[in-house]
Amino acid sequence: MSITHEEADTMIIRQIAYVGASEVLVADDTDVFVLLCHFVFEGDITGYVMMVSPVKGRSFIDINASVEKNRDVMGNLLAAHGVTGCDTFATYYGIGKGVALKVLRSNVHSLSNVGDINCSVEDAVQQSTRFLLSCYGHPGCESTTEIRQNIWSTKVSRSIGGAPKLQTLPPTNETFRENVARGHLQVAIWRQAIQPNPPLMDPLNYGWSKDEGSSSLYPTIAAENVAFAPEELLKVIKCSCDSAVPCQTKRCGCYLAGMACTSFCKCDGGHGCFNQNTRECLQAETEDENM
Repeated sequence: MSITHEEADTMIIRQIAYVGASEVLVADDTDVFVLLCHFVFEGDITGYVMMVSPVKGRSFIDINASVEKNRDVMGNLLAAHGVTGCDTFATYYGIGKGVALKVLRSNVHSLSNVGDINCSVEDAVQQSTRFLLSCYGHPGCESTTEIRQNIWSTKVSRSIGGAPKLQTLPPTNETFRENVARGHLQVAIWRQAIQPNPPLMDPLNYGWSKDEGSSSLYPTIAAENVAFAPEELLKVIKCSCDSAVPCQTKRCGCYLAGMACTSFCKCDGGHGCFNQNTRECLQAETEDENM
């Protein structure tokens, strides 16, 4: 049996389908679980499959029974797993697999374009945007940037400590597009796991960039012509404090302005920042998470 797939996850699928008999697979990986469910549902894996964790004390997972119990989401499960993050690309803060499953069960969204080699990245982005808007609980919005602004405004109005951490917000349209492109590529590779060869898709056209020194790939955050923030805004909100105990005096521009530091600042606006406004903001976020 010849195969040119590089990922162990996808190679496992072809091997199980090739054997055809009942199999017990020792694995503890969500990607593998979703792939097994998908190909059992599609009928490419015809045998009885059990997934067993290598961690002592964990239970067996009956893949065939899982598929039968969740047939209402199986058609979109592989794409939904890819869209919401997996081993090879980013997840979204607060959007776990439970949230994605709940949205899938509403039977409102199709993710058929994601991973379809005949569909463009823009086709995948269009479906993925509607799906993620529902995951965030904002189906009436038009874009991820819009819900980012809405969530920012809501959190700022409720917090006495300042603005929320940027990583807690949905991505902008530009960064979301690149992440979906990576997801589109990954799901396309998964969909062809049953075939001996992966699809002929250049990663550089799907959200990846190449390091010229090592030739390794790294994720593209946004297109080259897209600024991370307006230059005028960056000049206003970032500080350059680099002392052992940064930002605790009025020499810090953020502290002087009565603002919390952020990830744009040299201190990164984290727990190593001594700006009292930052500390109050972090404390407020911790209290919100514990509620």
